[in-house]
Amino acid sequence: MITKVKQFIKQFHMIHPNDHIVVGLSGGADSVCLLYLLCQIKKEIPFTLSAIHIHHGLRKESDQEAAFVKDLCDAWKVPCRIEKIDVLSYQKEHHTGIEESARILRYQIFEQEAVSQKKIALAHHKNDQAETVLFQMFRGSSLRGLRGMQPIRDCYIRPLLCVTRSQIEEFLTKNGISYVTDQSNFDTTYARNCIRHDILPIAEKEICTGVTEHICASAESVDLALQYLDEEAERLFVKYVEPTQSGCRVAINWLKNQHPYMKQELTYRMYSFCCQKKKDITRQHVQAVLGLLEGQSGKKISLLYQTKAYVDQHHLYFEKNSNVSDSDIKEPIEPAVEMRIFSYEKDQNVPTGNYTKWFDYDKIRETATLRYRKSGDYFFCIKTARKKLQDYMVDEKIPLAMRDRIPLIADGDHIMWIIGYRISEYYKVTDETRQILEITVKEENT
Repeated sequence: MITKVKQFIKQFHMIHPNDHIVVGLSGGADSVCLLYLLCQIKKEIPFTLSAIHIHHGLRKESDQEAAFVKDLCDAWKVPCRIEKIDVLSYQKEHHTGIEESARILRYQIFEQEAVSQKKIALAHHKNDQAETVLFQMFRGSSLRGLRGMQPIRDCYIRPLLCVTRSQIEEFLTKNGISYVTDQSNFDTTYARNCIRHDILPIAEKEICTGVTEHICASAESVDLALQYLDEEAERLFVKYVEPTQSGCRVAINWLKNQHPYMKQELTYRMYSFCCQKKKDITRQHVQAVLGLLEGQSGKKISLLYQTKAYVDQHHLYFEKNSNVSDSDIKEPIEPAVEMRIFSYEKDQNVPTGNYTKWFDYDKIRETATLRYRKSGDYFFCIKTARKKLQDYMVDEKIPLAMRDRIPLIADGDHIMWIIGYRISEYYKVTDETRQILEITVKEENT
């Protein structure tokens, strides 16, 4: 296994002499294996090795895991820093899920570490890759999501993407290396754990053997295709997209004649070029901008990061504009939502924030769907009083121009949640509730 990982590191030029590699060390099998392997490889390549452990403080075992990591690093003579994060406070302030809050805070710490030219080594392996690809596919990801995690991205390296979880655990057992097991990894109310423990095993048993390897091979094929498409998109961007004083522009007739994929990719690149960011630019943003090409001259929409897009008779423009207001937005853009289902315990506190709501899952007749309003929509303002959504919006004095831009969670024609306003009384959690559907709307996208 050491030989395989060394070859993988060499193939992608992950580590060079005099690098400083920081291992994200949870104490679990994967990260312990990674640290051990890098300790061995360090004997052949002269680089500095250290570790960082993120103490999430979410479970009673967190202190024990931190102590295990410290003892391990002391034994292996690897400098280690324990960093505590307050996941619950972040979740409350930003209205995100527990998993997402922990991930955001973890990566903030990692990126602070990387400021001084350090590389962060993460212990993702082939099983993680397969889970990521499926998770992205279920969410309707673009090709970029279906390529999975990259061996190298920015300051991050992933030396174990060439091996499976079973190979890692077999290696540790064979070498008598101990590790800790995070019991929350077996909680299938979390989407990734559901994919890991339920979906993939069923696929392995009922569809074909070797599904993890097959999914990873597909991700590599997607990545290969994307490398070519990225090169072609960059060539076209440089040749046909013109920088302007506050952004960029492209000829509408030329853009219209491009392949649909390339139209989307070039629009994404123009947006990213203008705002100098990539995070949170979604397919919905790109489609909203492309919709301008079919409209009349002068039409415009406002986007994230104080950016606007508009068209004149000949060009599509992206401009950075700090004075953009919500009244400029002509097209609705769907927010990002996360959903999970879990059993309800009577002593649990129902969240009261604006961006996370609980619903009685067993009362949902069809499927909870994110959409905008349509004729026939209704909800229950009290348990026995049905009210048309149109009438509610009139009573609440919601401006006419805003009504088609308010995102909804709907069960058929029954509106479960008017996001930013209220939920239907029908779906409220009661003492008879057995299962909860938790829906979280990411605040920055609402």
